[in-house]
Amino acid sequence: MLLIISILFTVGCVDSKEPEQQTVELNFTLVPEKAQVQEEEIFKIHLMLTNTGNKTINLWKLEEQISYDINFYDQDGTAVPYECGVISRPSLTNEFLVELGPGQSLNATFDSRCWTLSDGKYTLNAIYHTSRGESIAKPYWLGNVESNNVTIEVVKAKQPELIELSMFDDSLISLSTGVEPLGSDYEGPLNMELMGLLASMGQDDLTIRSDTILTGTVKEILPSKWNIPGGWHNDSVRGSEKAMYTDVVINVDQYLKNPLSSDEVIVRIRGGTVEGTTMSADFEPDFTNNEKVLLFLREDPFRLTRDIAPEHFTVTGYVQGKFTLTEDGNAVRWRETVPIGELLDTIETHADTTLKLPEDFVGHMIISLNVNLEKLSYEDLSRESDSILIGEVQKIHPARWNTPDGKIPTGSIDDLQRDDTIYTDITIDVDQYLKNPLPSDEVTVRIEGGAVDNVIVLTDHEPYFTEGEVVLLYLSKNTYPLAKDIAPEHFIVTGYKQGKFTVLDNGKAVGQDETTNLENLLDIIDDSVVEGVTI
Repeated sequence: MLLIISILFTVGCVDSKEPEQQTVELNFTLVPEKAQVQEEEIFKIHLMLTNTGNKTINLWKLEEQISYDINFYDQDGTAVPYECGVISRPSLTNEFLVELGPGQSLNATFDSRCWTLSDGKYTLNAIYHTSRGESIAKPYWLGNVESNNVTIEVVKAKQPELIELSMFDDSLISLSTGVEPLGSDYEGPLNMELMGLLASMGQDDLTIRSDTILTGTVKEILPSKWNIPGGWHNDSVRGSEKAMYTDVVINVDQYLKNPLSSDEVIVRIRGGTVEGTTMSADFEPDFTNNEKVLLFLREDPFRLTRDIAPEHFTVTGYVQGKFTLTEDGNAVRWRETVPIGELLDTIETHADTTLKLPEDFVGHMIISLNVNLEKLSYEDLSRESDSILIGEVQKIHPARWNTPDGKIPTGSIDDLQRDDTIYTDITIDVDQYLKNPLPSDEVTVRIEGGAVDNVIVLTDHEPYFTEGEVVLLYLSKNTYPLAKDIAPEHFIVTGYKQGKFTVLDNGKAVGQDETTNLENLLDIIDDSVVEGVTI
């Protein structure tokens, strides 16, 4: 054994020949894509190796782990563990060399996926390195060169979009804000659009919910104002605390409910134009000077403007609570025209009733979840479902937080995380199983979303259910970690809203985006079962 080892060693010495070592000044520069990132955000790291000498040299290509290493160090100087594993490679050959003349550079880009960075500050650098012992015969540069150091700040990840409580009341149940995209150096006019979803209010609802009702004439539309100095451009105040409003002066002709002492009333609406910035709100009514109106009014529930003088009201139900009175005896509001006499009769019937919001009501917090769904065909739905059934929606249970007691998991809404969500269970009375019959004639279907107290989780991908509705459902076992282990045993809808169809008496099945014949769906489901696709 010793003899064999000696022979191999000797042969190696005879055949090996160290390449000539080249020396020249190199500059190694590191530039991250950004200096501040969120937790778990992957960002690019750009590297540039430059020959700053006056001779042409051969260099190893820029390859992560092979010729360079990237390092993150925390504030204590401890290296953050590298989590991508060490690669295994053969000895390098001449083909791995790159000729680099004076002033020329090699460039490479890696990213941060191999390190887990929690919130805090880190020092980022890289080292370019070459060594002997490779299968390279050409002369090449040998040595190490370290890059510059860069500070990276990692901040906690942003939560789902939480819209300020004060933006809402019992009429406005969702709101989105659009801001015209402009360059960072743009200083011209700015257009903002508020788009709201309103709770539907009939004439009786408007009457009951109003503090006062009147007829009158629009005397003056006052200049719009911001609720804070500097308005939108006040960088010391977050966006959700900025509100533009416009006051409208009404000359009162007649009070129809709760007469006030004044013959003038101020009505406040959101939006307007201030110094080139325009904010429009599609849920607010429009007013014109000298317009004859019938207005359902209530005290301002909007926290950001309600305490700003002068004393004022807002329109109950927004666009729903303002009627334009015409000379032909009609009252015209958004999407509706009614005879004035009919409207006055309704008001008289309910004028003695006023519904007040609770004193501690501050609005709704909306958590909006938006998902892009992969399109599933009817065949996909049949194949991928664990069970398929036809049944009737028996009960929509109260929504719950995904906590053991179903209550909000944090003391403050501002502390909610993405893993904190609301879900709603729906009980289905099963009429017929079409695939993989279950032992029960009742099935629980779980969807994400719902309202608990003053927090609403809105989803654009989950199906909607109404009690008494007959449905065909494609169902799958719940693998969604946020609520899958919470009793009772349940399913989710395969493909989300794509997997729920409302069954009509005329033999049609109405899906989220299309209507088809129920018989067509049944044939496709039968084919999948015959083909042995059942689980």
